[in-house]
Amino acid sequence: MMNASNPRPADAVLLGGKITTGVLGAVDAEAIAVRGDRVVAVGSIAEVAALIGSHTSVVELDGRRVIPGLIDSHVHVVRAGRSWNDEVRWGDVSSLAEGFALIREALADVPSTGCIVVVGGWHPGQFDEQRPPTPEELTELSATVPIFVQQQYDQAILNTAALEKCGIRGTEQVPFSGEVVRDASGNPTGIIKGQAAYAYCLELMMNQTLDRQIENTIAMQRDLNALGMTGAIDLGGASRMDAEAYRAVHEVHRRGAMTLRTRLFVHPRSGVDELDQIKDFINYLHPRFGDDFLRTVGIGEILFKGYYDGAGFTSIEISAELKQRLREATVLLAESGWTMNIHAIHDSSVRSILDVWEDVDVEIPLSDLRFSFSHADAISDESLHRAKALGAGIMVQDRMGMRTIDSAKAWGEDAVRHAPPLKTMLNLGLPIGGGTDATVAAPINPWRSLWWMVTGKPIDGGITRDESERLTRAEALAAYTVGSAWFSFDDDRLGTLEVGKLADLAVLSEDYFEVSDDSIPFITSVLTVVGGNPVHHSTEWGGAATWSSE
Repeated sequence: MMNASNPRPADAVLLGGKITTGVLGAVDAEAIAVRGDRVVAVGSIAEVAALIGSHTSVVELDGRRVIPGLIDSHVHVVRAGRSWNDEVRWGDVSSLAEGFALIREALADVPSTGCIVVVGGWHPGQFDEQRPPTPEELTELSATVPIFVQQQYDQAILNTAALEKCGIRGTEQVPFSGEVVRDASGNPTGIIKGQAAYAYCLELMMNQTLDRQIENTIAMQRDLNALGMTGAIDLGGASRMDAEAYRAVHEVHRRGAMTLRTRLFVHPRSGVDELDQIKDFINYLHPRFGDDFLRTVGIGEILFKGYYDGAGFTSIEISAELKQRLREATVLLAESGWTMNIHAIHDSSVRSILDVWEDVDVEIPLSDLRFSFSHADAISDESLHRAKALGAGIMVQDRMGMRTIDSAKAWGEDAVRHAPPLKTMLNLGLPIGGGTDATVAAPINPWRSLWWMVTGKPIDGGITRDESERLTRAEALAAYTVGSAWFSFDDDRLGTLEVGKLADLAVLSEDYFEVSDDSIPFITSVLTVVGGNPVHHSTEWGGAATWSSE
């Protein structure tokens, strides 16, 4: 594995570890060398030590596990980043009592917005109490500071101050669409439902300045680096994702402050002609425009609102007219060299999309464009084979682990035990990318997602995925690294630790391949490197401090 063609000293060498290169069939390496932003050697200590010079930073790994940097193939980091330090997150709490304690802590130092928000990423099934909070409990926490707690996309619970902030008063008509749950007298109970309702309230409660959004985005990237994440593919979002939403991440990039490689899928805004917007994207953007830190790679995950099947509990009606519009969009994108990703959970949605793609593929081959589905939890064997024939891939997320009970009511328990069919996808040779769909639909912790891939255990207290559809730890890690890189056309430069590839890696707090299954979600990184630059190191591990970032 040693690169002997260039004997110049390395900038940094990591020695004495268990280095998972991610290369198929390769054994663990003992050492790795970095020069500039690239890997220049991987191999034994004796081989790599030859590149140590007088100015080389040497990191003694002491047997620690090193992996390629993790890449979330489907996440909403642009939106999450804008308000990162102004939110309370419940993804890792195990009781309402613990969640309330986090809110009390936030109330002691209320964010600049003057409001406390929990924007999804949790499920009542993860709590000891097995229920969501009540509006009364939130009002007990504070009657004066608005508190807004959103449960994925199911409902939001508001205290009395939040109701007032959002203009929800008595029997008055509210200034937004969506549902306000009311009591027998017509007064609001403190629960609202519907994306339009959430978006309206959150715009009022999270009105950060651009400078604050930039600060939050940088903080989020650093926090994700601390988990070993070095990349993310952002899929836009159905709410709070207009053009203004991208200003912060572009400004972070302009300042040279990016520490998380971010790939963007952009999509039309609802309420405006979607096909015209897709034409505008094609006219004003080039496929894969950007650099190794920020790049626009495709169109998705929502091209047409009529194709959006939500949580996929029921099939949706797809008209012939809508199919024709998807066909027009597919032709436009294929002719221009753009890739496409579409949200589809129910197999009927997947089949309808495949009908269009197969029709276009007769005229314009799609296999090199890496079209893909997001989720595809209820996909059938027939649809998997059809997707494989088109060269399509599937972004999979542990959001399904928070939806097993609800999905079983819609599809039946046996279907949920095989959802998504991860092993079947892999055995067919379908490209799959690991991810979360965070931060509203699921928590953003990549190790919880890897745990879900390996164990099949749910977060909502429901149904465990059948053993036949679980991945090995190596398979899950591959999906979360080089597998994810495939969807952004980065697999030739990211996802494995090979000579010539970008030096993105993480030194782990615990050995992913040796800890117990239920310890996986608690793994962190003690040293994270992006492009040869250490972007995170744990003060608890002295070895990380020996790598100078100068």
